[in-house]
Amino acid sequence: MTRGAGTLAEVSILRDRLALIRRIARLWPEAVLGAVTIWLVLADGLRTSAGDPGYYYKIAGQVSQGMIPWRDFPFEYPPVSLLPVLLPYFLPGGTASYETYLRLLFSENVLLVVATGLGVVWLARRGWSSESWLRSGIIYGLLTLTLAPVVVWRYEPVPVLLTVAGVMFAARYQSAASGVALGTAVIAKLYPLAMLPALMLGQIRDRGLRSALVLAGVCVVTAVALAAPFVLIAGRGAFSYIEYATTRGVQIESVPGALALLASVLGGPRAHIFNGFGTWQVDSPLIPILGSLWTVLTGVAVLALGLAIWQRFKADRLAVGHLRPTSQVTHLLAALTLVLVSSRILSPQYLFWVVPFVALGDRPKALVFWVACLLTTFVYPLNYQQLLNQEAYTVIATNIRNAILVGFLGWVIAGELRFAIRAVMPRVRTLAQRSRPDSPAA
Repeated sequence: MTRGAGTLAEVSILRDRLALIRRIARLWPEAVLGAVTIWLVLADGLRTSAGDPGYYYKIAGQVSQGMIPWRDFPFEYPPVSLLPVLLPYFLPGGTASYETYLRLLFSENVLLVVATGLGVVWLARRGWSSESWLRSGIIYGLLTLTLAPVVVWRYEPVPVLLTVAGVMFAARYQSAASGVALGTAVIAKLYPLAMLPALMLGQIRDRGLRSALVLAGVCVVTAVALAAPFVLIAGRGAFSYIEYATTRGVQIESVPGALALLASVLGGPRAHIFNGFGTWQVDSPLIPILGSLWTVLTGVAVLALGLAIWQRFKADRLAVGHLRPTSQVTHLLAALTLVLVSSRILSPQYLFWVVPFVALGDRPKALVFWVACLLTTFVYPLNYQQLLNQEAYTVIATNIRNAILVGFLGWVIAGELRFAIRAVMPRVRTLAQRSRPDSPAA
């Protein structure tokens, strides 16, 4: 090799090393957020968060005595939730002690979380992600770790796994299987209903409706079939979880609730915190006003999302014959985030509903959502008592988290909405022109 060739090779190696250094340097946000995540998780130590595990253990004990939920005692969750609640109790050793039950519940949730992560990677490898499958899997793992202090002690991993399974079947155009998974998820936790419109549109290929109708029909039949035995046994009581959800007040961590607390901290109308329906709720003179305003804004957001989904579907169908996978991920993410921010109840584990679809999105949005997850864990469980005492820093942190979630929703839908408005405005102008009376002759 000549000296000139050697010099060129050295320059090439140096250039490659500099490029690698630049790529690594670009990961400084992940490094900072990852360090904060590890700090928060170590501070919590994955200790049992209060409330739900003890409640699960109590329910399992009542069932072991031959009692039937909803008929013999109230139960605030849908029927499919019984499986993850009861399984750790009836596994070998589960009845020995509460500590054994906790270990088994923890192990169950870890397995479910890993299975969901594998589903995210499977989707990413098949073009359902804006990033590489490796990055999607890593982002999923880091976001899940951030929320681990609550996720490992709740039954949320079950409906989340079912929703990801539903999307996986939809990706293979197996409409019936997708409907079964989604219908089961609905009877585990009601929120997956919000995913149905995007999944249905995604099944329409070459102007066909059959696959979409199959998905919706099987979803409904599955949900009815799973609920029917409990209705036969408990009658109307089998739907008490719906009544329970609709009669709950405004939780302190919801958008309206946190705003009422912030106003109180800043010297406005005094907010009163009380425990009801298993959650800490807030009462304030501002709640009716905030509730009405938030209902109107939610309605506007639903209409905007519906317009964006429909216009994107028409454009994608014209281009490739069906809704693109990345478009579906955007719509699923927007729909689930809208459920989060519009609800009167915003428990910390609810953020896990969105995590798989955030991981399938792009990097900047994932980083922003990661900050919201960090603030969530910072407040609960690490500083929840301080929030109940209305200490200013926790109230501010909760409102910042909520503002990030609302902004995140706007960011997710902004591009789709701009596209929809550009598509609709020519028709609006045409209709406006037709509705004008003819100008008088000069």
